[in-house]
Amino acid sequence: MQTPDNKSGNPYNAKKVREFFDRIKFLTKEYNTRLENGKWDGIMDWKPRDQAVFNMPLTFDSVSPAKRDSLQKLYSQTATAQFILPASSFTSKKETGITGIQMIPGLGINGSGITAFNKNKSLSSTIDPVYIEFELPAFDAGRYSIVVKCLPSFDVDKSKNVRYAIAVNDETPVTMNVHAEADSKEWKENVTRGYSTGVSLHTLNNKKNKLRIYFTDYNLVINTVEFYKQ
Repeated sequence: MQTPDNKSGNPYNAKKVREFFDRIKFLTKEYNTRLENGKWDGIMDWKPRDQAVFNMPLTFDSVSPAKRDSLQKLYSQTATAQFILPASSFTSKKETGITGIQMIPGLGINGSGITAFNKNKSLSSTIDPVYIEFELPAFDAGRYSIVVKCLPSFDVDKSKNVRYAIAVNDETPVTMNVHAEADSKEWKENVTRGYSTGVSLHTLNNKKNKLRIYFTDYNLVINTVEFYKQ
């Protein structure tokens, strides 16, 4: 779920934040009480383990002026992406007879996830080299951090690998691993915010650029790619 911008102090933005928050509680109640006539009532909880992180977030119109200044300073120090790509906007892909590329609507932070799958429905973990590719616009030439946001999954085969490889233009691909141990602090943070991340440095030019992301493991789901100028 994408959340509205709450940085400007605009009352409309604060209102939308509350609407999103109330929607979470509403959907939880719908799941517990109406789905299959309440067959799974109690399975879902909008505030797991009663953790404070799931409470209503602060908005500019709900705190004192002094607190607003602190929030504004915090937000002003947050890096802003120069460019954001949904993974589903790839312009081409490579599949093989064994491994395919699949879009899964509704899965992940931006409403769709891209993953690799075994066409033969085999339990084998062997994966052919497949990728998605993006044709990028011209950038201000220089070094960029590319942040790939993925579904916060973890490896179930004990290899501790949830990997992708990434390259811009003619670079040698860099392999990133977004696996986090189940119930670790990192995994809990990933689940709370809705994504895990891989971050790598790349050089982009002021002409058209090409980005390629390879799927190295089947249990990887990519949602969003963000670019930050260094």
